This record gives sequence, C-alpha cells and structure tokens, in this order.
Amino acid sequence: MRKAAFLASAGLMLLPAVGHAEGLVTRHPDGSIELKSDVGDSITFPKGTLGSVIEDAWANGTKPYDGITVSVVTLNAGPRGAISGGILPWQKAWEELSGQKLQVVLKPFNDLAPVIFNDLFTDTGAYDGFVPPMVFLGDMKDKLVVLNDYMCDPRFPKVFTNEECRISDGAERGMSTLMPSMQPLFRWGSDWYAVPWDADSHILYYRKDLIENPEVQAQYKADTGKEMRPPQSQQELLEMACYLNGKDPLGTGKNLYGVMQPGALNSQLFDWYKDFADSWSTMVGGAKDGFRETYHFDPDTMEPLINGPGNVAALEWMKQAYACGPADFASIDLGGHFNRFVQGEAAFAWSAGDIAALAEEEGSKIKGNLGAMVIPGSEEVYNARDGKMVHVDQPRPAYNVFGASWSGEVSALSKNPEATYALFAFLGSPTMRVWNVKWGFDGIDIGQKADFLPPNGTAKLETYLAGGFDKGDAETVSQAIHDNLAGPTFEYFKIPGAAEYNLALEIALQQTLTGQLEPQQALDGVAEQWRSITDRLGVDSQKEAYRLTLGLQ
Repeated sequence: MRKAAFLASAGLMLLPAVGHAEGLVTRHPDGSIELKSDVGDSITFPKGTLGSVIEDAWANGTKPYDGITVSVVTLNAGPRGAISGGILPWQKAWEELSGQKLQVVLKPFNDLAPVIFNDLFTDTGAYDGFVPPMVFLGDMKDKLVVLNDYMCDPRFPKVFTNEECRISDGAERGMSTLMPSMQPLFRWGSDWYAVPWDADSHILYYRKDLIENPEVQAQYKADTGKEMRPPQSQQELLEMACYLNGKDPLGTGKNLYGVMQPGALNSQLFDWYKDFADSWSTMVGGAKDGFRETYHFDPDTMEPLINGPGNVAALEWMKQAYACGPADFASIDLGGHFNRFVQGEAAFAWSAGDIAALAEEEGSKIKGNLGAMVIPGSEEVYNARDGKMVHVDQPRPAYNVFGASWSGEVSALSKNPEATYALFAFLGSPTMRVWNVKWGFDGIDIGQKADFLPPNGTAKLETYLAGGFDKGDAETVSQAIHDNLAGPTFEYFKIPGAAEYNLALEIALQQTLTGQLEPQQALDGVAEQWRSITDRLGVDSQKEAYRLTLGLQ
C-alpha cells in the first residue's frame, strides 16, 4: 500500500509534530500545515498553498468555516473505491482543518444524473456541490457557480500557477497545468465550472510477460505465421487476444482470457465502446475538401451518426473481442474489471489510469510486467465523405479523453459557495494531487503535466518508486498516458442530455454483447432514441451546444 514515505520524496515532508496540534491537523512553526488521512499517512501543505482563509484562521487559533455544513454528491464506490475513495480518507481531517461538517452523499453511477438534476432543476438546493462526470456539464452549467475568479483567489488553495492566473481569457487558462486536450472538459466556452481533479483517458494495457515473451512469440509465429507484438491495429489486437484466450502459455496451471472488460450496466460500457468505435468512423488525418468528420451527430442537422457503417463494424469487432474474455462479462463491473486484470487473468485490457496504480499495489500479479500504449486504430474505416468503408495501412491511434474526469462543481443554489469551493480546491491542489494519483483505490488518475516523468512533465521517478511503483511500469504508463493525451483526441461528449444519450447506448451495447440484438438493429434503435432526446431538448439548442463543444462556433 502507499505509505507516507513516497510523499516525502515528492516534497510533502512529514514534519515532527511540534507547535499547535489537534487530532488530525498540525500547524508547524514554519506556517506549514500537516494533515493525516484515515489511511494512516500524512501530507504537509507548505505555507502559502492552502490559501489565506485557512492559514490566517489557524495562525489565530480559529477555524474559518466553523459551524457550516457542506453537502456534496458523488460516486458510491465505498471508502476504498474510485472517487469516493479520494474524498472519504480526508473527510475528518478536512472537517478539523476547516471547521465544516462535511456530508458526502454517495450514489451509484446511473443514479447520479437523476439525483443531481432533480436537485438543481427543481431549485431544491439540498446539496452545495457535486463531484460528477464532466459529461454532465452541458446539463448542469446554468445551475453552477462560474469559478474563474475563485480559481485565482489567494484566499483559497492554489489550483493554477500565478502565470496562468494572469491570463484573462478563461478559454486559454490552465494550459501550463493541464494537457491541452484535457483543459476543455472543465469549462464551457470561457467559463470554468469545475476544479480539475480526476484526469481520465483510456489506453491499452497488456502483460509484457506474455506479449513480449520470446517463447510465446515464437509459438505464435509458428501457429499463425504472424508477429506477436504490442498491437499496431485493432485487428492485430483481436487476433492475439483470441489466440491466447483459453491457453496457458506460461505453464501456470490456469488458462488465460484474451481480454478483461466490464460488461455490466452502470460500468460506463458506452466509453469502452467509443474507445474503439471512434477510429472506425474517422479517417486518418480527416477528410478532404473541407469536410468535417464528427462522431455523435451531423453538426448541421443533429442527425445521429451512431448507426453508421463504421459504428456497426466496430460493434461487430467488440462482440468478437468480448467473446475472447470471461463468459460472465455481463456481470463484471469496474472494480471487477480492474482487479481481475491486475490479478493476471487476461492478456489485454483497455481502461483508465486506475489499472496503472492498482497494478502496483500489494497482491498484484502483474507488477513489473505492465505494458501500456495508446489504443491502436482500425485498419477498416468508414469514409463519411465518400460513403464507404476503406482500408488504411497506417491506422490512426485512438487518442481520447474518454471517461468521467470527476471534478468538483459548486451549486448556484448553495448558501455556502466559498466553503464548498474551498473543499474542491483543497482536493484539486497540487499538494493533494500527489497523494491522489499514487493511491490505486481512489480512482484519481494521472493526466496533468505535473504527473508525468521528464521530459513530458515534472514528476520525479523517486516519487513513484517510493510509492511502490516498479521503475519500468512507472516509465511505461507515464509515457503511454502522455502520448494519448498529446495526440489529436476524439470529441468529448458533454452536451445537454449526454447522460441520456449514453444510457441508451449502454443498454443497447449490453443487449448486443449478450446476443439479444444484432449490431445494426441495436444501433438503429439507439439512433431513434437519440432523435427523440434531441427533439425533446430542442434541435436548435442542441446543435448550438454540440457545435460549441466541437469548436465550430
């Protein structure tokens, strides 16, 4: 498990408990403030990083938000699960530091949208803030506090650099802290609505002891006439996964699965599909003659594109890939997906950064053998301009920012917006982020520039090593996630109704993977549901929102 030793290597020194001390929070003579989590480790905020509201109060022996109750809603994955596990270990320390009473309201994924939207759109105001997926932003933005001024206010924990705060245009702010592909997720136009915290994107993981094993490679070549290597296309990936499925090439006494993917409802199945489907529907380098390719809709008419030939072919591919995995895939949730892969049950998994951290935890069977790369593209692509499927020799990698990228948002109905923002700035601060991205269970993934090893970022290898990472794994994962985010990423879907659109897709995907529907039939049904959602929300307003998120306004 991640212990306090790694924090010290990151400059988060564990200072002797001197000066004013009370329970989980200690203010040291140099003005730094140390907090202890319920996991048993501590982090220290240097003077000037927690903001003047907290630091001045503690210097005077008071607490800034004493007597205030703040209630926030987020994902329920338990005290040691994704997202909730990034907040709950610090709940008591934050309460002691701030004086707040913090209520963390936990909901399963598919309950989040109705709970949050009902609170906002009925003006109930039961909750001060939310830590939702960023795909909800289009629905929520008009009921949220614009954070542009808060994020550079020295009264609160620092989120952006001083140089970034001198940039007046919100659309250009944050480029030194965040990867440019990730920056638009947390804002709408020039207005910021979320404090960047999680940084989801999906890459392909594989077991090096299999895919880069000379004996396994030789046997594969003898059996198939092809090279076993980190796959350069989705077609190569499928061939290798299905070849290894049901075999025991390392003589462990237990047969492997080719892939280990979640198939349960509420497991964000729509994202695991889009990871691959996008590259079946967009040509390498785009199309000619000014034609603009998009994925979800035609940006001029809002006609759904989800049932086009590329998406149908991608779902056929996904059905074959899932068939080369566990037969019980339809009951595998996110936790099962993560844990069974790091237990060495499969050769491949495409997933978020959670696997990278969990692979280094005690009990992992793949530590030291973790391969990671940008998800490869498809050799078969639908050319929307010419209306036909074509073969490409060099598939475009599936660069993406898919996932939730869970981050804190302040309700415009909150009676305590500053106290709520202070909590989210605390969680999203650079000091806290070092802790978040190193613990496997918390679901806060690598993706900001400070997370990457040189030359791509400013993280120190010693930080990862002291946190329990294998040197090769840390270097591999840092490079793969950076390369993915540095590429021309596919569109991020956050228009109003995104949760509804995605749920319709998720249900149809599971019905297809379990043999209840054929791919074309399933996606035709999704397209019809998407038209109904668009009509109800308003075609013109949806088109305006979609074009804005694509940068076409």
